Amino acid sequence: MARSPNWPEAHLSLATAYARTDRLKDAIPEYEKVIELRPNHYSAHLLLGRAQALSGDGAAALPNLAKAVRPVRAAGRRESGACSSPATEGER
Repeated sequence: MARSPNWPEAHLSLATAYARTDRLKDAIPEYEKVIELRPNHYSAHLLLGRAQALSGDGAAALPNLAKAVRPVRAAGRRESGACSSPATEGER
């Protein structure tokens, strides 16, 4: 990190490593740094929202999760692996 403090993917990798080892309090500022560097980073918003929700901060999680969903909705498609309910199957 010292050599590339403004490289979003380095912060994302570190945050993901923290999250995978249940160090959510350490992961959150790293995800926030990614968003500071790249405000429309889909994965950072999604993973930050997830970390915040798992940490018990649902109020902070919702805006980030909403920002993660917005690009998919705007494109009119679903992410691969997205679940569909019987109600949405007939709407296609």
